Amino acid sequence: MKYLFAFIGLFIALLGFSQNPKKWVREGNASYKIDSTQKAILEYEKALEIDPKMESAKFNLGDAQYRSGKYADAIKTYEQLAQTTTNPKIKSDSYFNMGNAHMQTQKYQDAMNAFKNAMKANPQNSKARYNYEYARKKLEEQQKQDQQDKDNQDQNKDDQNKDDKNKDQNKDNKDNKDQNKDQDQNKDQNKDQNKDQNKDQEKNKDDQNKDQNKDNKDNKDQNKDDQKSDPKDEKGDQKDQQPQPGQMSKADAERLLKAMEDKEKKTRENVAKKKAKAASRKKSEKDW
Repeated sequence: MKYLFAFIGLFIALLGFSQNPKKWVREGNASYKIDSTQKAILEYEKALEIDPKMESAKFNLGDAQYRSGKYADAIKTYEQLAQTTTNPKIKSDSYFNMGNAHMQTQKYQDAMNAFKNAMKANPQNSKARYNYEYARKKLEEQQKQDQQDKDNQDQNKDDQNKDDKNKDQNKDNKDNKDQNKDQDQNKDQNKDQNKDQNKDQEKNKDDQNKDQNKDNKDNKDQNKDDQKSDPKDEKGDQKDQQPQPGQMSKADAERLLKAMEDKEKKTRENVAKKKAKAASRKKSEKDW
């Protein structure tokens, strides 16, 4: 029976402890002192489960969350406490700690608002006034840096656009240079072509002149042969075989006939030569 009463007493004691939020707050404070912040958070949360309005448990929970780096959770906890408490000191300290959490996340404008609310709740909070000025200075530096970064981005963008424009211009210049080069090449080709054409024309002209000179020479030679075959040049035959008036001697007739045949033969040969040269010239021009 003694053991039964002892067990019941121990159970009641444990039950009373578990239902006492102050006990959990003390456990949380002990864990916080040894930097066991995760355990402290759980213990403060147990205290708030028993008494959700317990301000000391909520304030200490915010501190444990802040120390563990859970700044968003700490800000939420401090803000809830600052809006529900009627104690000016707790309200001011909650806003002050909330401002510090905003500082950690570099939200300097939100931090300034929190420090301002801390001073409104407690004008004697000199730490809040100091941190407000510090946050304002950090905000100015941040805005200055943001503007500088923006200017650098704009400058880089302008430089990039300038580089792209220069690349396009260089490409156009290169295209124009290549085009001019092609035009010069075409000009040289036309020049060479005209030179060859003029050369061919000069050659054809020289060939024509040579052919004409040869034809003239042939005609001159033929005339000379005709003159040699004239009866007046053959004095001996004319003396021995002088024809009667109104008649032609047989020898004269044979010489005249031979001269005519020779002249006709040379004429045919000259015509054949001219046709062959004309055909050769036409073929040369066509092949060219």
